[in-house]
Amino acid sequence: MLNIVFKGYTMNQVTLCGNLGRDFQLSYTQNGLPYAKNSLAISKRTTKKEGNETITKDRTDWIPLTIFGKRAEIAHQYFKKGDKFLCNGEIYTSVYSDENGQPKYSWEVLVKSFEFVTSKAKETQNEQNAQPEPEIVYEGTQAPQQQIEEMAQIAENTTTITDADIPF
Repeated sequence: MLNIVFKGYTMNQVTLCGNLGRDFQLSYTQNGLPYAKNSLAISKRTTKKEGNETITKDRTDWIPLTIFGKRAEIAHQYFKKGDKFLCNGEIYTSVYSDENGQPKYSWEVLVKSFEFVTSKAKETQNEQNAQPEPEIVYEGTQAPQQQIEEMAQIAENTTTITDADIPF
């Protein structure tokens, strides 16, 4: 996440590229605004030397995504589980109380723009003995309706769609 202050304004912007954990799940706000949710898998491989041995570790972070408006319908229609997905957006923090009344926080990316990079089906089409990857999907905490409406308000006030936004 990049936070830069310009004359009293804070910039909240993130760019992510990874594979979708499932098909987008499309829903509608109480006002009829479409929104779609998914999780983005971002993997990283690290190696380190311990004596004469090299140890390799794989790590996958699952980033929850939410898209509003026409973009949500486009994402739901054209993007499928495993597709490589490149997006820009902002971090949105949700606050809720646990069963003991303690505040808990969850974060997700409110997607403002996205691009189709590659289809998982096209990537594996020529691979002959492809091993299926385990399905690990970050479900996160279901945001209360009030927070979804709040995110929708943010999305409506800052989102405009152009022909360049449509992934085909």
